[in-house]
Amino acid sequence: MLGLKKSKRRMNMIIKEHTIRYIISTPNERERISVFGEVFLPNDLIVEGVITDERKFIMQIEDILIDHKLKARDLYFCVPDASAIIRHHSLPDQVNWDEIKGYLYSQLGETVHLPFEDPVFDFVKLGMAHGEKHILFVAYPEERLEQLRSSFKKAKLIPKAADLSSLSTYRFYEEQNEVSEDEHILMVEWNADGIILTVFHEGIPQFSRQMKSTLDRKDWKVRNVGEKTWVRWEGELDSLRNYVREQLEEITKILSFYKFSVKEGEADISKVILSGDWCYRKELEEQLEDFLKIPVQWIKLPRLNVELPNHFVDVVGLSYKK
Repeated sequence: MLGLKKSKRRMNMIIKEHTIRYIISTPNERERISVFGEVFLPNDLIVEGVITDERKFIMQIEDILIDHKLKARDLYFCVPDASAIIRHHSLPDQVNWDEIKGYLYSQLGETVHLPFEDPVFDFVKLGMAHGEKHILFVAYPEERLEQLRSSFKKAKLIPKAADLSSLSTYRFYEEQNEVSEDEHILMVEWNADGIILTVFHEGIPQFSRQMKSTLDRKDWKVRNVGEKTWVRWEGELDSLRNYVREQLEEITKILSFYKFSVKEGEADISKVILSGDWCYRKELEEQLEDFLKIPVQWIKLPRLNVELPNHFVDVVGLSYKK
């Protein structure tokens, strides 16, 4: 989505409000990773997808390149998901496929309503039905996308394509698993900074929702063991338990909304695929199964030439993007 060109050996980078995950890969050698790492960001450096201190953000990127003795590199990156909008949309058959982006811009405030001004669009063709063209479009605030691109260029990276982590994670899952046509799969990306819920059917997102964490960022602490780094909760356990329970209850409401409002009672979620950097993974998997009464699978990375943490599935999936 929001794409530009193909590249050879490249940097793949996931941008979250609390972390940057990255690998360097070669598209025709998917199982070989030459460089990888994760940098946890200072609190409030990225807020609601906005970089609050551009120079500090650029320094974080420059430090990654310096640490690995890297020069200018093609970059594929995932934008912070909180600002992304994914929607199905229908439009008159008279609108040619090559005119759709212009048509979407012309319909802003009319048939296309977004919570921000000046979006950048990309879309996927879904086909024809009832005399109308049907598409799935992704919208992102142009100002925030350009802020990221500009920062990367100043750090001597060459932005080639932007994507969403939810799409990258599903891309990885679909390549590793057989997905039947009748499956409605809920992808749950549960991170320290929040949760991304995306329903996929036949490889197409049907519904997406982001839920920002209400926990105090200061109670997450970075821990290192050898080359492995992760965030661990060191605040009140009751606060953590209450937060998890509230999110689980919200997820059950969203599943009900998807079944009865989006699919009008004709389809239901058949499987939950769990990913993210949440530190209590086993407990979360069990709680989700208990709450939802649906099979839950924690997505795992296959054997690679380096040992990556499982929460790198999004950045590995991004490396599969053509």
